[in-house]
Amino acid sequence: MATKSFQTDFAFNKKNGHALANALEHSRRVDIVVESAVNRYNKMDEDKLHKKFDSLFRSDDQH
Repeated sequence: MATKSFQTDFAFNKKNGHALANALEHSRRVDIVVESAVNRYNKMDEDKLHKKFDSLFRSDDQH
């Protein structure tokens, strides 16, 4: 699962921090309008949040 790998293998360091800052600085700006209700999650809702992200990032052949 990609998210598990990201959680365990990603280390934030000077090199990827600089790359992130550079990407943010040079990225195209867009306006985002949220028309649906916003759901707030806290530590107690962690499993619910993970399930939501799993459903968002599920590949098309699994739908």
